[in-house]
Amino acid sequence: MTIRTTRTLAASTLLALAVGASLGSTSAGAVSASPSPTATASPTVSAAPSASAAPTASPGATTSAPTGHPSAPLPSPGSSDPQCVNGVGHDSLKVTGTGLWGTTLVKGGPAQEITTTWENTSGVDIAKFATYLYLTEEEPTTPIRPFTKDLFEVQVRTPGTDWKPAYFNDSRSVDTGTHAIAKGGKLTVSVRITATTKLPTGPYGGNQGGASEVFDNSVIPHPTSTQKYSCTQYTGYYEGRTKVSDTADAATATPGTVRPTTTAGPGLAETGGSSSTLPIAAAGAVVLAAGAGTLLVLRRRKAAHQ
Repeated sequence: MTIRTTRTLAASTLLALAVGASLGSTSAGAVSASPSPTATASPTVSAAPSASAAPTASPGATTSAPTGHPSAPLPSPGSSDPQCVNGVGHDSLKVTGTGLWGTTLVKGGPAQEITTTWENTSGVDIAKFATYLYLTEEEPTTPIRPFTKDLFEVQVRTPGTDWKPAYFNDSRSVDTGTHAIAKGGKLTVSVRITATTKLPTGPYGGNQGGASEVFDNSVIPHPTSTQKYSCTQYTGYYEGRTKVSDTADAATATPGTVRPTTTAGPGLAETGGSSSTLPIAAAGAVVLAAGAGTLLVLRRRKAAHQ
């Protein structure tokens, strides 16, 4: 069970490592970089990414998965944008999470709610923080396929809005929106999930997470690298396992955690970043970006071009 769980979460990790290729922000001090091959001017997140845009196989495409967290490959901005040729590091925001993980989803029963809060400890304003909820079976008996609308009822609540219906896309991820988080500010997103009578029983795993636009390391207070022409992306996620059962008296799953963790307090992630945080970048976020075709933009000083 532990090995399968690791494989499930490792597979979801692969989905996120290229999210920096598509996420961007525009502001008075922003400078457009070369777009990716699928780039367009629209920042809208697509609910159904194209197969060609995904850097790795979706967990919806196969039951196989890596046996552990992979080392982080260089996101595509490193090869296409002159400001990131020496790599894109990942730094974790402070994350707290509650709900869903450690609970049982009863088929035809009440909804379970998951809520994650990201605190912007980066020292800079984040203009575009793409968020999602990723969920998949841990021990599938048949090849994993996209979740159809008749398996779940999903609702999402974001700042300033009431509960709204949502759906899993083809990569088993729910797009919960792209949001701004001011320096020192917080973002809270909640998702309600109800299992219908058609959902297969068994253990499930996943995470609620997000990832920011890519920043030039020369203009942020805590860069992941001091090397010239390197960049940083801010991420954070709350992961765990749940169980789908026919009855409410089934044993519950292991409670959720946030990663990386440096404190004994529940649901608290470290704010510092290092190369060790790269393999556990926010899993599933690339689902939001792969079909968006947004321009990559780096947050840089105006002075650099004056």
